[in-house]
Amino acid sequence: MCFIDKMNKGTELINKYISGNCTEEEKRLVERFYLEQFKQLPLPDGIHVDENIKVSAWSNINAHMPPRQKIKRINYLLRYAVAASLILATCTWLYIAEKRKLTAQNNELVRQKNKITPGRNTAILTLANGTSVNLGKGASGNVAQQQGVTVLKNNGQLTYQVSPQDLKNTAAAVQYNTIETPLGGQYRLVLADGTKVWLNASSSLKYPTSFTNLKERLVVLTGEGYFEVKHDRSKAFRVRSSGQVTEDIGTSFNISSYADDPETKTTLITGVVKIFPIINKIIDERQTGTLVVADQLARVKANGSITVQQVDTEESIAWKNNEFMFNDEPLESIMKKVSRWYNVSVQYQDGNIRESKFGGTISRFENIADVLHMLELTGKVHFKIQERRIIVSK
Repeated sequence: MCFIDKMNKGTELINKYISGNCTEEEKRLVERFYLEQFKQLPLPDGIHVDENIKVSAWSNINAHMPPRQKIKRINYLLRYAVAASLILATCTWLYIAEKRKLTAQNNELVRQKNKITPGRNTAILTLANGTSVNLGKGASGNVAQQQGVTVLKNNGQLTYQVSPQDLKNTAAAVQYNTIETPLGGQYRLVLADGTKVWLNASSSLKYPTSFTNLKERLVVLTGEGYFEVKHDRSKAFRVRSSGQVTEDIGTSFNISSYADDPETKTTLITGVVKIFPIINKIIDERQTGTLVVADQLARVKANGSITVQQVDTEESIAWKNNEFMFNDEPLESIMKKVSRWYNVSVQYQDGNIRESKFGGTISRFENIADVLHMLELTGKVHFKIQERRIIVSK
């Protein structure tokens, strides 16, 4: 029976009770409901009847009644009192039920937001023979053995260890592995030469399992990676990414080279690198390359142009330190980072807001609602979460 039908039948029963037309069974039903239900339900906030007032009012009524009418009047008033109490109990129940419904709706909203979790240590490793290994699952330990190279997984990091026999086996063919992080993933690895690499979300790195038989140490990056290169005078370390090749001269640096960004950005933390632009898939090595030193950012556009500027490097590697850090950064750029890390899509209701600039710092492991709220505090932008989509408006 629907809720409205129940209310109508309840009202009909109360009217019969007040008029004295109830059957004994209906009378007991109404009074039992009053006793069992009303006493258990608190009055809504702000409603209170002083007991002294009720006693005084009842005494005054009783004193002015003729003896024969008292019983009839008492029964009549009692029916009204019980009926009024029943109505009050019903309203109170409706009040509480509605409050619980709103609370449930709010809890569901929180639950939906909590479905969008921060990224984690996960990636797919593709071995030289084509075998794929899900690094987000399984215990730590030995992942693979490849021509004298042992691959170990431990606490979000992959390490390549070269055996002495591999160093002697100069005739061994070069093998390549690829590690790829999904949206909402990150991973670290230590290459066979000791170089350390941090991969951000939606990124990949292709690299040889050993550099023993190679004249140079060349790896291929898509997305974003932070490198701490193990310097080797005899073998240059190079990173090929979208639009450029970065050659290390003993340093640590960050490269951001996502396909949906208009340029590749290389930020030097320590040391020196050379950058050679790639034009029409050909590395331009006619010149000595553009030198970039510590605390500088190099921007390489699709046409091969390179600009270098002084920067605060802390912002560029904030992701590696598990933070979002924005310093007068366009909203579109910010939301790309949020989208990759939380694995959500972004929809703009007003395209003009994309270029609005924001600043702030917050942990990458906060709830996405907290990250968006930090931006909303400026009063310039509003966000709405629908499933795994963020709707942006002014």
